[in-house]
Amino acid sequence: MAGIRDSFRFGLATVVLVAIVLLSSCSSDTVSELSAEEFAAKAKQEGYVVLDLRTPVEYAEGHWPDAWLLDYDGGEFSQVKKDLDPELNYLLYCRTDRRSTAGARELKKLGIKAYILEIGYSALEPFQD
Repeated sequence: MAGIRDSFRFGLATVVLVAIVLLSSCSSDTVSELSAEEFAAKAKQEGYVVLDLRTPVEYAEGHWPDAWLLDYDGGEFSQVKKDLDPELNYLLYCRTDRRSTAGARELKKLGIKAYILEIGYSALEPFQD
């Protein structure tokens, strides 16, 4: 009987340990999403920098005022990310949210605070002055 109980405890402990590892790895990979309204409000605050991770062509078609263009797919973001000031907060956007999500994950690994626009650049158009 004691052998069964010990086996059960070992199995339960293993399941709990695996669950903790999986949950902690998932949470470290998440990014903070902001609605367009939240994004626009933070973009106007001191200590926040807006990063546009789209291509130069997309940027030329319209962008958030004072946004820094760092083409994610073109490699510019990868070259610059390590030089970003970790004391600032970064607001990232792209056309959808693929590039901004990937960029925010990379910044998070560097200990840099980053937030993404949950839908994409078109959601910001009503909030531009």
